[in-house]
Amino acid sequence: MLLLLLACNTVKDLPAPPGASETATSASDETSEPGDTTGPGSDTTGGDTDTSGGATGTSDDTSDDTTGSGTEPTDEDEPYLYEEDDDGDEQLNLDVLERGLGDALDVIFSIDPMSFHETYEALANSGDGYCPYYYEEYITAYDQFYWRDSCTADGGVEFSGYGISYAYADYVDGDADYSINAYFSGAARLIDDEGRRMDASGYSRYYEYDYVPDGRTYFYSRIWGEFSWEGDGGRTWLSSGLTMDIYTYGARYITYDPVGYYTLLDGSLAGLDGAVTAINLTDVFLYSESMDSACPDEPSGTISLRDADGDWYDVEFQGPRYWGGEAFPGECDGCGDVFFRGEPLGAICPDFSHLKDWGDRPW
Repeated sequence: MLLLLLACNTVKDLPAPPGASETATSASDETSEPGDTTGPGSDTTGGDTDTSGGATGTSDDTSDDTTGSGTEPTDEDEPYLYEEDDDGDEQLNLDVLERGLGDALDVIFSIDPMSFHETYEALANSGDGYCPYYYEEYITAYDQFYWRDSCTADGGVEFSGYGISYAYADYVDGDADYSINAYFSGAARLIDDEGRRMDASGYSRYYEYDYVPDGRTYFYSRIWGEFSWEGDGGRTWLSSGLTMDIYTYGARYITYDPVGYYTLLDGSLAGLDGAVTAINLTDVFLYSESMDSACPDEPSGTISLRDADGDWYDVEFQGPRYWGGEAFPGECDGCGDVFFRGEPLGAICPDFSHLKDWGDRPW
C-alpha cells in the first residue's frame, strides 16, 4: 500500500475522534520548541560604549569657544527625524503580483507530505542491525522510532544526524479509517547506495482518514523546515530547495452534491523562483457552494507576497471566515485588495481552483 507498516496498529497521540467538530484546527495549535534567546551575546546594555554624543576628553584651552557654553550639544538635544528608505526599487505591478500569487499556490499544493514520508521511511528501513543505532527504550515508551548515528549500513546506505518517526498505514481507530498516519522530526542526512542524498531538517505531521459513518475524508499536514531528495529526478517538490512552514487542513464531503470541499491554509514558503520569492498565508479559508458558502469563489484571510528586494505586498480577501459565516455580496468577486506599506494599489483576482476543487486529495 502506501508505506511499510513499522509497528503495531496502535498509535499514541492520535487526532481527536472525527466528526466531533466541523471547525478546522487553528495553525496556532501546533507549537514548536522555542529557540534559546538567553545565550551569549544577548546582553543589550551596550557595555562600555560611550553614549554621551560629545567629546569625553578635557582641555584647558577654551578660548576658541564661540558658543559661550563650553559644551557640545548631545544626541538627546537633537530632534529625531525619520528618513524613509527610498532605494529606488520599483514596485511590482498588479499583473505580476497576480501571476506570482497563482504560481506560489501551485507550489504549495505540490508539497505532498506523502512523497517525503514514503522516501524517508524507505531509506530509514535500509539499515542493518547495527547502523543506524535505534533507542529501544524510546520505541517502547512512545511508539516512535528514534535513531542517532553516523554510519554506513551493510547495504551501502549512509546515515548521519538523527531522526524520530513513525508511519502507520491502513488501520482503524474508532470511527476513523486511516490510510496513513505519519510523523517525522529531526536533522538527518541519508545517502542511498547510488549516492543520492536526502536532507531532512525540520518537522512533518501528516494524516488522512475516512470518517466511517458517512464517508467524509479528512486531511491534515503541518510541515516546516528544509527537505530535499536527489533521487526524484525533479518530479516532486523535494528537488526544489524550498524553506517552508505550511499548515494544511482539508475535508472532502461526498455527502454533498456536488462533492464539497473545505480548505484552510496558513504559514509561509520561501525560495520561490520569479518576481515573487516568498509567500505568507494567514487564515486563508474557503469552502464549497454545495456546502452553502456565502462566497464560494473567494477565500477569507490575508496572503502576503515578497519580492526580490525584500518588500512585502499584502492581499486581503473578504470571503466568510468560518463555516456558515457571512460575506458582503458586493465584495464577493474572487478578488483581493492589494496594499504596499499600507497604501492601496488596486485589486488582483488569482486562480483559486486549487482550494475549490482538489479532487481526491489536496495535493
